[in-house]
Amino acid sequence: MNEFNFKIQDKSSYDFLCGRVKVLETLLIPFSEYKVIAEESFEEFVSVIESFPYKNFLTGKDLNAVESAIFKRKESEFSDFEKFGLTPFINVFFRSSDYFLLVKKAALGEEVEDSFKAFLENDGTAYPKHFRECFLDLKTDYPFYFRPVIVDVHYLQFLSDYSKLTKSQFIIDFYRKLTENYLLMILFRNERFVKENFISKQQFDEALKFLKMKLTNNEILKEVTSFESFEELVNEKKGLYGEPNISESWQGLIYKTYMDTFEKGKFFNEGIEPIFVYLLRLTYEASILQKIAYVLYHGLNPGENLSVELAYE
Repeated sequence: MNEFNFKIQDKSSYDFLCGRVKVLETLLIPFSEYKVIAEESFEEFVSVIESFPYKNFLTGKDLNAVESAIFKRKESEFSDFEKFGLTPFINVFFRSSDYFLLVKKAALGEEVEDSFKAFLENDGTAYPKHFRECFLDLKTDYPFYFRPVIVDVHYLQFLSDYSKLTKSQFIIDFYRKLTENYLLMILFRNERFVKENFISKQQFDEALKFLKMKLTNNEILKEVTSFESFEELVNEKKGLYGEPNISESWQGLIYKTYMDTFEKGKFFNEGIEPIFVYLLRLTYEASILQKIAYVLYHGLNPGENLSVELAYE
């Protein structure tokens, strides 16, 4: 059975891990280096990660070997933390996206593990209810342009609900802000689809209605009632977000959310927060490196602002 039900202990229970985190943080790649290594060759990129713990998992210097090493380093460190009873915590905040991917596959009729498939189709208590609710919505006859939104919404609701179990205002605030910016990202994405005539304004409004139905207490959604009102909101808040055209750089909102959280996380020395911040940084780094590796190996253009272009996963 997969574990997702965690219980946060008193702060002193995490003293050893908090001390360990301070050491492990020195083995992460500085944020300032991301853009530098992304502008190098694939071979130079491999040389850089060989100077970090990824070298312990490298079995070659091709793309598959590099991607595997990045994944295995992350999972190896997860396993070390799991020895201290943090499996449910890690499953919720750092592995749940993989489960939502399985939900999507199951809804499309692809093969998934039998017990998980049985839960999705018949209900039960082996997994969080959010997975099955997402599965049922995906099996409903919603329009094609709803499908990405369905997975996004259930994933955001899952993270938001479980963040409250940490009883950490820092973690709760992170997922509240992340949810707000993900929603803005979804709305910007659909706005672009309207402008490219991929969907109509009416379809934008239908997707918005679905978001409001699923995320009833979100402040961003309370301000938006239609495609036109969203465009008005964007124009009003250009100055707030510090972007001349925020709809063209929505990924920057996600990037800023992470950077702000990492900066604030430096001030925590006890409790679950330092552990959460480290695991979040480790996961973020793995995602960035996977994307840089892919871009460099295939000789693609990552975009004018690499740090933003690679920020969203």
